[in-house]
Amino acid sequence: MMQRTIGRTRRQAMVLIGFLLASAPAAAIAQTTHPNFPLIAPEDDGIGNAPDFQSPTVAPDGRVTLRLWAPAVNQAFILIDGLGFLLPEPMQKTSDGLWIYTTPKLAPDIYSYNFVVGGAQIADPANTPDPTIIYGPPNLQSQFVVPGHPPRVWEETNAPHGAVAHYVYHSQILGAPEDYYVYTPPGYAPTRATPYPVLYLLHGLGDSAAGWLSSGRANLILDNLIATGQATPMIMVMPRSYGIANIAALNTDPSAQALQLRNFASLLLNEIDHRVARDYRISHNPNQRALAGLSMGGAEALSIGIAHSDIYANVASFSAGLPMLDPDFAKAFPAADHPQLTRNLKLLWVSCGTDDPLIDPTHQLEQWLGHKNIRFSAVETPGGHEWPVWRRNLAQFVQLLFKRPSG
Repeated sequence: MMQRTIGRTRRQAMVLIGFLLASAPAAAIAQTTHPNFPLIAPEDDGIGNAPDFQSPTVAPDGRVTLRLWAPAVNQAFILIDGLGFLLPEPMQKTSDGLWIYTTPKLAPDIYSYNFVVGGAQIADPANTPDPTIIYGPPNLQSQFVVPGHPPRVWEETNAPHGAVAHYVYHSQILGAPEDYYVYTPPGYAPTRATPYPVLYLLHGLGDSAAGWLSSGRANLILDNLIATGQATPMIMVMPRSYGIANIAALNTDPSAQALQLRNFASLLLNEIDHRVARDYRISHNPNQRALAGLSMGGAEALSIGIAHSDIYANVASFSAGLPMLDPDFAKAFPAADHPQLTRNLKLLWVSCGTDDPLIDPTHQLEQWLGHKNIRFSAVETPGGHEWPVWRRNLAQFVQLLFKRPSG
């Protein structure tokens, strides 16, 4: 049976700029840039930094001022994810060639943005304290943080910090280099008698294995929740979630999408999991194992998790890219009819932003699961196809995991 809970945030719902609508063959993810404005590197436009200004500056009331020194241009605009901009907002030029834009009061969160100059998007050349993030070439964006009081769960605090290790290896399955990150909780003890529960966390199309760290702040979320006793200390694995080389084909080619799912499932189950089990004290009890992902990664988590409920008893999708799967859910999830599924699955968690183009396919999946008498929790969070939604999803999901020791 379905259990529905509605997540609440202070963030205004928004329409995601440049998102591929759910009726398309596949759902784009993490591509939050306006399709009419290609991205370029700052130096390509001859834009430099004046030595006597800062960008961004965050005021105590939550207003943020962005500045760009471009004296030779006649127009400059800004795009900020999560504010509902349907078109770039114009900036104002000062007499010395400095372009300025000040936001309205913003809720505490992490925001990504671009300047638009000469019809092209650029990252903020002056934003050095919080470095530019990369969604996938050439999608360069910059970030700023509006802090909360008290700090939000994704912010840097005085909580003890876990460690993050990066691994690169040659995949025998794909015949190419692959990589993944592993988070270990504070005080991780490799010789501990009780194995650690493990969460495999998947990114979306256009992102990299580092996406959940640079944009999702997953390590800080776990640090803060573990410190307050709201989450169980766990190991978190963040792999590069692709199964084919031609990533662009995943937006248009159903055969590429099917190959992607097969290859990545094999990669995860037969290479990454084995490597992590070799190097870390992780549990092999399905109840102490979880698989979750956003958009493309959410579709992968559902596909792999439902097919392998004997390995992952906890499965979550955040804004799942359901158009990447077979539109006939019976074919997309053949294991749904297996009598062991409902006995194996401890938690099936399906979430989406209320203004996400994927909300309708998500509702269709929920209805289908309900008809199959598969228990699940449905969560809707204000917002679109964007990181503020997914950070909140992750923070909520991990608090539900691994509450009993694995024995």
